[in-house]
Amino acid sequence: MSTMDIISYSELRQNLASVMDEVTGSNGSVVVTRQKARPVVLMSYDEFRSWQETLHLMRSPANATRLLRSIASADKASLQSHDLIEPDEPEDEAGDDA
Repeated sequence: MSTMDIISYSELRQNLASVMDEVTGSNGSVVVTRQKARPVVLMSYDEFRSWQETLHLMRSPANATRLLRSIASADKASLQSHDLIEPDEPEDEAGDDA
C-alpha cells in the first residue's frame, strides 16, 4: 500500500486484518469509500497521535511561526549547537539554621 490508498468498505471488510497490519506497519493511511456515505480514513494509532501533536503545536500562530523557522533552519543545515545549562541548585526552603 502507498501512503494514501483508497479501498471500498467491502474490500476492507474482507481484508480487515491485513489492511490494519499494512497501515500500522507503514504508518500510512487508507481512505475507505462507502456507498451513499462519506469516506473515512483508517490510520495507525501512532500516526493519529502524531497528527494530534502537530495540530496542538501549530494551533498557536506564534508557536507555528517559530516551529516553521526552526524547520527551515534545520533544512538549510544552519543550526547552532549550545552547551546544556545546568539547573540552579534548589534553595533551602527552611532558611538559615539559626
